[in-house]
Amino acid sequence: MAQLEFTGLNQTFSWNGKALSGIRKVTLVETDGPAIEQLDVTTCTDSAYTFLADPLGAKGNPTVTMTVELLDAYDSYNLELQTKFPFNDKQAVVWCMEPATTKANQYDHAALELTSRTTEIFWDQYAVCTLVFEGTTTGTWSSPA
Repeated sequence: MAQLEFTGLNQTFSWNGKALSGIRKVTLVETDGPAIEQLDVTTCTDSAYTFLADPLGAKGNPTVTMTVELLDAYDSYNLELQTKFPFNDKQAVVWCMEPATTKANQYDHAALELTSRTTEIFWDQYAVCTLVFEGTTTGTWSSPA
Protein backbone atom coordinates (compact mmCIF):
# COMPACT_ATOMS: atom_id res chain seq x y z
CA MET A 1 0.00 0.00 0.00
CA ALA A 2 1.39 3.39 -0.99
CA GLN A 3 1.67 6.13 1.59
CA LEU A 4 0.35 9.58 0.73
CA GLU A 5 1.74 12.28 2.97
CA PHE A 6 -0.08 15.50 3.77
CA THR A 7 1.97 18.39 2.42
CA GLY A 8 -0.10 21.17 3.95
CA LEU A 9 -1.16 22.68 0.65
CA ASN A 10 -4.88 22.14 1.17
CA GLN A 11 -5.93 23.37 4.62
CA THR A 12 -8.30 25.89 6.14
CA PHE A 13 -8.09 27.85 9.39
CA SER A 14 -10.64 30.10 11.06
CA TRP A 15 -10.73 32.05 14.32
CA ASN A 16 -14.05 33.42 15.53
CA GLY A 17 -15.61 32.33 12.23
CA LYS A 18 -13.18 34.42 10.14
CA ALA A 19 -11.33 32.28 7.61
CA LEU A 20 -7.67 33.07 6.95
CA SER A 21 -6.07 32.75 3.52
CA GLY A 22 -2.49 32.35 2.37
CA ILE A 23 -1.65 29.81 5.08
CA ARG A 24 1.95 28.64 4.88
CA LYS A 25 2.23 26.56 8.05
CA VAL A 26 0.22 25.62 11.16
CA THR A 27 1.96 24.19 14.22
CA LEU A 28 0.04 22.67 17.13
CA VAL A 29 1.60 21.82 20.50
CA GLU A 30 -0.89 20.32 22.94
CA THR A 31 -0.04 18.85 26.34
CA ASP A 32 -2.48 17.39 28.81
CA GLY A 33 -2.11 17.00 32.56
CA PRO A 34 -1.06 13.59 33.89
CA ALA A 35 -3.77 11.05 34.61
CA ILE A 36 -4.52 9.89 38.14
CA GLU A 37 -2.96 6.49 38.74
CA GLN A 38 -1.87 4.36 41.67
CA LEU A 39 1.78 3.65 42.42
CA ASP A 40 2.73 -0.02 42.73
CA VAL A 41 4.67 -0.45 46.01
CA THR A 42 4.51 -4.25 46.11
CA THR A 43 7.52 -5.99 47.65
CA CYS A 44 8.68 -9.58 47.33
CA THR A 45 7.19 -10.49 50.73
CA ASP A 46 3.66 -9.28 49.85
CA SER A 47 1.07 -11.90 49.01
CA ALA A 48 -0.92 -9.45 46.84
CA TYR A 49 -0.25 -6.28 44.95
CA THR A 50 -0.02 -3.18 47.15
CA PHE A 51 -0.78 0.27 45.77
CA LEU A 52 -0.30 3.79 47.07
CA ALA A 53 -2.30 6.79 45.88
CA ASP A 54 -0.25 8.89 43.48
CA PRO A 55 0.63 12.13 45.34
CA LEU A 56 1.20 13.95 42.02
CA GLY A 57 -1.77 12.51 40.12
CA ALA A 58 -3.63 14.94 37.86
CA LYS A 59 -1.43 17.87 38.83
CA GLY A 60 -0.82 20.52 36.23
CA ASN A 61 -3.10 22.03 33.63
CA PRO A 62 -3.38 21.16 29.96
CA THR A 63 -1.94 23.73 27.56
CA VAL A 64 -2.39 24.41 23.86
CA THR A 65 -0.17 26.56 21.66
CA MET A 66 -1.08 26.97 18.01
CA THR A 67 1.12 28.97 15.65
CA VAL A 68 -0.19 30.02 12.26
CA GLU A 69 2.15 31.44 9.62
CA LEU A 70 0.46 33.05 6.64
CA LEU A 71 0.99 35.61 3.92
CA ASP A 72 -0.24 39.04 4.95
CA ALA A 73 -2.37 41.40 2.88
CA TYR A 74 -1.90 45.16 2.79
CA ASP A 75 -5.61 45.58 3.50
CA SER A 76 -6.03 42.90 6.20
CA TYR A 77 -7.01 45.47 8.87
CA ASN A 78 -9.88 46.84 6.78
CA LEU A 79 -10.97 43.32 5.88
CA GLU A 80 -11.03 42.43 9.60
CA LEU A 81 -8.51 39.65 9.11
CA GLN A 82 -5.37 38.70 11.05
CA THR A 83 -4.14 42.23 11.82
CA LYS A 84 -7.50 43.21 13.32
CA PHE A 85 -7.92 40.18 15.60
CA PRO A 86 -8.05 41.48 19.20
CA PHE A 87 -5.74 40.23 21.94
CA ASN A 88 -7.12 38.72 25.17
CA ASP A 89 -10.23 37.44 23.42
CA LYS A 90 -10.97 33.70 23.52
CA GLN A 91 -12.72 32.46 20.38
CA ALA A 92 -13.39 29.19 18.60
CA VAL A 93 -10.76 27.79 16.23
CA VAL A 94 -11.36 25.34 13.39
CA TRP A 95 -8.33 23.99 11.53
CA CYS A 96 -9.00 21.45 8.80
CA MET A 97 -6.50 19.55 6.66
CA GLU A 98 -7.69 18.44 3.23
CA PRO A 99 -11.31 19.59 3.72
CA ALA A 100 -14.12 18.04 1.66
CA THR A 101 -12.09 14.87 1.01
CA THR A 102 -12.18 11.41 2.57
CA LYS A 103 -8.79 12.16 4.19
CA ALA A 104 -10.02 15.26 6.04
CA ASN A 105 -8.78 15.79 9.60
CA GLN A 106 -10.25 18.64 11.62
CA TYR A 107 -9.08 20.17 14.91
CA ASP A 108 -11.66 22.15 16.89
CA HIS A 109 -11.03 24.24 19.97
CA ALA A 110 -13.72 26.21 21.79
CA ALA A 111 -11.57 29.02 23.21
CA LEU A 112 -8.10 29.91 21.94
CA GLU A 113 -6.72 33.36 22.74
CA LEU A 114 -4.48 35.39 20.42
CA THR A 115 -1.31 36.09 22.44
CA SER A 116 1.19 37.17 19.79
CA ARG A 117 1.10 38.71 16.33
CA THR A 118 4.24 39.41 14.31
CA THR A 119 4.43 40.73 10.75
CA GLU A 120 7.72 40.54 8.88
CA ILE A 121 8.10 42.74 5.82
CA PHE A 122 10.83 41.71 3.40
CA TRP A 123 12.38 43.53 0.43
CA ASP A 124 12.22 40.61 -1.97
CA GLN A 125 9.13 38.57 -0.98
CA TYR A 126 5.62 38.84 0.43
CA ALA A 127 5.00 39.95 4.01
CA VAL A 128 4.54 37.09 6.48
CA CYS A 129 2.23 37.29 9.51
CA THR A 130 2.71 34.88 12.42
CA LEU A 131 -0.15 34.44 14.88
CA VAL A 132 0.19 32.55 18.17
CA PHE A 133 -2.95 31.29 19.91
CA GLU A 134 -2.96 29.76 23.40
CA GLY A 135 -5.47 27.97 25.60
CA THR A 136 -5.79 26.04 28.85
CA THR A 137 -8.01 23.20 27.65
CA THR A 138 -7.43 20.61 24.96
CA GLY A 139 -9.21 20.52 21.63
CA THR A 140 -10.81 17.67 19.71
CA TRP A 141 -9.98 15.90 16.43
CA SER A 142 -12.58 14.66 13.98
CA SER A 143 -13.00 13.54 10.38
CA PRO A 144 -15.69 15.83 8.95
CA ALA A 145 -15.94 14.25 5.50
